[in-house]
Amino acid sequence: MPRGTAATDLLELGQRRHDYLTLLASGPCHKRDLIDDLEDSRSTVDRAIEALRDRGLVARTADGAWTATTKGHVLKETVERTCEAAAAIETADDLLEHLPCDEPVPPALFQDAVVEHADGPTPLVIAERVRENMAAADAVRGFAAADHETGVKEEAFAGVFDNDSFEFAYVFDETLLAGLATDDDRYAELCDRSNATAAVYDGLPFGLLLADVDGETRMTLIIYDDSGVVRGQITTTDRGAVPWGEAVFEKYLAAGTDLGEWTPTSEPAGSGEPVD
Repeated sequence: MPRGTAATDLLELGQRRHDYLTLLASGPCHKRDLIDDLEDSRSTVDRAIEALRDRGLVARTADGAWTATTKGHVLKETVERTCEAAAAIETADDLLEHLPCDEPVPPALFQDAVVEHADGPTPLVIAERVRENMAAADAVRGFAAADHETGVKEEAFAGVFDNDSFEFAYVFDETLLAGLATDDDRYAELCDRSNATAAVYDGLPFGLLLADVDGETRMTLIIYDDSGVVRGQITTTDRGAVPWGEAVFEKYLAAGTDLGEWTPTSEPAGSGEPVD
């Protein structure tokens, strides 16, 4: 059997017989106990145990009971994490339609993810969550294509100018920055700060925040619609997702124009597709 087919069949078996694996992972059970607990017929229990045994997922004990093997425990956890990720994908369904196909997100983004939707045209809850992460962080990397207001940039500036140990690396959307920097000299002053790195890019695909909090990196993907309105965000600390976010950030940082070299009248800043 091809490896891919075998793996698919194993996952399907784990999903179909998840109730059995859950019970048998909690301790040995006799078939009569499975019949009572799962309210399945004797023939159904026999077929289920046989299928699980044939794949090495359960084993018989000395007294005739059945218990999950190490492989069975691992498959049970895998099925549960897969279902949790699928639930997060379903919850984020209307957000994902706004993400560009040329910047695909990894499946790990949906592991242990918190999906939040913006309510109305002023997504205060989303901006407040970004502000909270910014305030709690020792270091921040990211970019955004919209002004989140509600104190987000004030929190960032406070960290940069009032705390030399706070590390700030950011890519500003050119159109957004052209409006903000006109009346705020602090953007230009970022160039003189040793704890700040800033670039400008024209056409960021979404928002991204990587906040290092208590030794853990929280990654938040902020999603906008075609009008630039924030629709929601997905936050995770999964170790499979965070490296993707770090790589995306570094890509746009490298492709952008250094903030110290940018002026509102300069050529479009690092527009187009960044180099992988």
